[in-house]
Amino acid sequence: MWADLLKHLPTITDVYAIDLLGEPGMSVQTEPISSDEDKAAWLDQTLAALPEQRFNLLGLSIGGWTAMNLAVRRPDRIATVTTLDAVNVYDGIPLGKPVERVPVADMIEAGMKNYTLRQPQPRRITEEQLTALPMPAPARIAPGLCVA
Repeated sequence: MWADLLKHLPTITDVYAIDLLGEPGMSVQTEPISSDEDKAAWLDQTLAALPEQRFNLLGLSIGGWTAMNLAVRRPDRIATVTTLDAVNVYDGIPLGKPVERVPVADMIEAGMKNYTLRQPQPRRITEEQLTALPMPAPARIAPGLCVA
């Protein structure tokens, strides 16, 4: 999903692309995840293992929720958090639209076809949590609309 964008980002800064636990990818879950706090703890531990002290997080869809979930629960390592069409942050989970003949969509569909998600559904980030964020949190939530 990030292939086109990732080729440009390393010219700006170091980039770490992290596969989410519970999703098809390279991350391996070794402990049960039963809450949003568990998800924040996992990402916080992942960032703690990297050489930087603070991070600019960028997340799309459920990755946007994951980034924001960390920001509202464990903000110490987060310099900024940017979300792109994040689910359960500013609105609920939208219904998907059928997509045909798009290679990235085909790849996602192939990854999810025989994959069973074994985590609880993410809870909606509240307005109070968003208001209390100590860092900048720009969000793109629709084409042409940017919220800072």
